Amino acid sequence: MVARSANVHGSDGPLAEFSALKQEALQRQGQQHNIFVLQVTISGAVFSFSLSAVNRAPFLLAIPFITYALAARYYSHHLAIFRISEYVENHLDSQIPGGLSWTAWRRNSLKRTTMLSLANPLAVVFPGISLGAIIWSGSYIVASSQRSVVDRIGLGVILIFGAVFTALAAYIVRKLSWEHR
Repeated sequence: MVARSANVHGSDGPLAEFSALKQEALQRQGQQHNIFVLQVTISGAVFSFSLSAVNRAPFLLAIPFITYALAARYYSHHLAIFRISEYVENHLDSQIPGGLSWTAWRRNSLKRTTMLSLANPLAVVFPGISLGAIIWSGSYIVASSQRSVVDRIGLGVILIFGAVFTALAAYIVRKLSWEHR
């Protein structure tokens, strides 16, 4: 029978926990990617449908609401990953001889700023697309003589709410950007 070496420092449990938490963080990063792709796909589909006929422009008003929901979900994954990193750094790192240094490495790698990293694609994909939808549908609402005054007022109210949700999505993206500096 082969003798197993005893874990003198008791780090098997914390290492297993770290491995599980790292896997969860990676899954959440994958979910963030999926949300990003979903935003691009939905926006592209709605824009294509709306621009295929002039009277479909009001469908663009759905984009700000969808954008906000997806941006908020994206941010919730970001917060969870941040909390995992904090837990690893503050709790698990001290339980493993020599430490993990994972969160310190991650934090240092995020601090490196390049010109490319200053152009945040999240700003284009979330509030940027939403703002484009508001401008396009807003110009339709203002210029359309085919709609009744009641329809135009109703669409205008939806447009205002859409602008609020676009501003909230922009706030989320800005918060994401500043948390990495």
